[in-house]
Amino acid sequence: MINAMLGKEAAGIWAAAMMFIIPWSMFISASLPVINRHLAIRQKNDISNYETGVVQLIRWAGLLASGFMVINWFCIKWLVGPLLGQRYLSAGPVAIICTLVIFPLFMGSAQEVWIAHQRTTSVVFKKVLIGLPFSACAIWIGASYYGLIGAAVSMFVSYILTAILLNIFLDRPFFILQLRAIGFGYDRKN
Repeated sequence: MINAMLGKEAAGIWAAAMMFIIPWSMFISASLPVINRHLAIRQKNDISNYETGVVQLIRWAGLLASGFMVINWFCIKWLVGPLLGQRYLSAGPVAIICTLVIFPLFMGSAQEVWIAHQRTTSVVFKKVLIGLPFSACAIWIGASYYGLIGAAVSMFVSYILTAILLNIFLDRPFFILQLRAIGFGYDRKN
């Protein structure tokens, strides 16, 4: 899409920016089997203990994502030029904005474990049906008006929508756990 809208040079800059994001995606994906096993043991023992474990997972995911974002920003600041050369210096600002995606990426990964345990895989399908067209339209609009910066902001907004906001309607129990993870209490009787 970037190539078709903004040309080959912009596509190369976008690809260079993604080099700073994709490793974190691979990190959280590689961690999921270990997280899954740990939570499955908790789920067997006690459902309230399991929900506490999910809240802790969300908190850890948020904390790790925040730390990795800071690391990423420093790496982008100091490594884009030496690693990629002067030609790709404009990838730096795009990569800095795209780094914000790490947070909802980690939140979505925490939810993947929850979805597997709750056997609510239809949530994923619904999120794709809503998120994919929204993401494509947002990136198209963002890139049309603001170039690569607009595409980067649009990508972040799309990730926030699919990893957090759609949970209000599509996976309310997990959204409540997300709220508990950031300190908002919830009375289970209501």
